[in-house]
Amino acid sequence: TACNAGSYSVSKKLCAVCKAGHSTEGKSGAAECEPCAAGQFAGDKGSASCSSCAAGTSTNNKTAATACSACAAGQSTNNQTGAADCSVCGAGSITPEEGMAVCTLCEAGSSTENTAGATSCTLCSPGSHAPNNGSASCEGCIV
Repeated sequence: TACNAGSYSVSKKLCAVCKAGHSTEGKSGAAECEPCAAGQFAGDKGSASCSSCAAGTSTNNKTAATACSACAAGQSTNNQTGAADCSVCGAGSITPEEGMAVCTLCEAGSSTENTAGATSCTLCSPGSHAPNNGSASCEGCIV
């Protein structure tokens, strides 16, 4: 008997379902279940295929994941689905809360004070400025 997708052959007449975090990659008649790749998950046992993590979430470089985790504040997946891991926002950009898909540039007049992975932008102090969006730091004004 050929086993359905999501289960594998234990013997000629017996099939067993894949455990959570594994699948038969959409194939029926599989001899074994494969672990989901990093950036993909299978939340239920008997999954025929693994699903990609949504943008703003990842499997933290783990394989055989049963769920995806939200990126921490200060990180994103750069709007990518199926991300194996989250990336730290560069200096001049932020994510104020967890699970955000993209980092947002600081507005002109503010910066992250040369900090990567920031969760907020800081207004430039009097006597300094950041002329462009996405400034990593404020510059002293020329008098």
